[in-house]
Amino acid sequence: PFSIRNKVLYNLNTNEIYNGLMKRLGINYYQVIVTDTRIGSIDAQKCMPILGEQQLFAMLDEHNNPIFIYPKNNKTGYQINELPFYLQNTTAVLVSQMVVNANDDQNVLFYKTYNTTYKNNKRVTNTTANVDLSQKVVGINRQEILTGNYQNLLNGFYQHKTIDSTVNQRYYHTLKTLNPIGNLYSAQIIQQDTLLHIQQQNALANAITQLTDTTYQINLNQWVQHITTNLTNNTKRIQPYYPDFANTDTHQITLQFDHNIQLISPQKKLLSIDEQTKIGAYYLKIEQPTANTIQLTTALIIKTDKILPDQIPYLQQLFEAANAASNLNIQVALSK
Repeated sequence: PFSIRNKVLYNLNTNEIYNGLMKRLGINYYQVIVTDTRIGSIDAQKCMPILGEQQLFAMLDEHNNPIFIYPKNNKTGYQINELPFYLQNTTAVLVSQMVVNANDDQNVLFYKTYNTTYKNNKRVTNTTANVDLSQKVVGINRQEILTGNYQNLLNGFYQHKTIDSTVNQRYYHTLKTLNPIGNLYSAQIIQQDTLLHIQQQNALANAITQLTDTTYQINLNQWVQHITTNLTNNTKRIQPYYPDFANTDTHQITLQFDHNIQLISPQKKLLSIDEQTKIGAYYLKIEQPTANTIQLTTALIIKTDKILPDQIPYLQQLFEAANAASNLNIQVALSK
């Protein structure tokens, strides 16, 4: 950024800093050329322009496997051998920087960056809501545990409110968007090493509608925000669809009432979509485990990072079911 006060244009090229640090180590390192998979890819058998080029650094371990270093450009950034999802599972070119023989074939290497699966990339959200029917107020406590690409993507957001404008903005949905009472929303990081554990709290005054003397409706609109894309116009597409990354996204909501109640609606309390193409699955379960508690569990699983054109209708079915969970209303009646 340009500093008006000092009239200086700062050089923010961190590659120069990393180059200097690597050289001072006195061992061979590599400059890495890799492309954003959302734009293009590198083919080791072809010489052609590279779209979405990004420059990293790498060193080889004792087994000649690359350890990637993604230069930081903000307070968070990525750890060693940690890459954003759009640089994973793609071909990277490694160019040696401390060569002895300029004609050595090993000066330029091609490697595949690591890949992750839906078992690595998980978001597990547990929301407990205290529902006061007398005062028509809902107090919410949410625990969110993120691993894999969920953690990499959202570390900066929860620490410094940094947002990547190139990704689906549903990733950044928080309880703060639910129209809280005054300034009662809060969020804090509980743990951020091997996983990211976030705790959020909020209080809502517009979530309860009294329908009759003894019946109430609890508005759960936007409490659940699975990561989906509008595929309505893509049923006849000829190109594959690429999710950001394979993942498992599970939400559990527990409503604890101040009175004994009986669940009236929705009538359909169990939904399972697990089609045979194995691209993913969706599950929804609504139950009343105790006299004053209702529990809702919803899970969207995307098992692959490439959806073929003939699989798009199945993916659309999963997304539509997941979106329906974002607009749920629960109706209850006071127990006699």
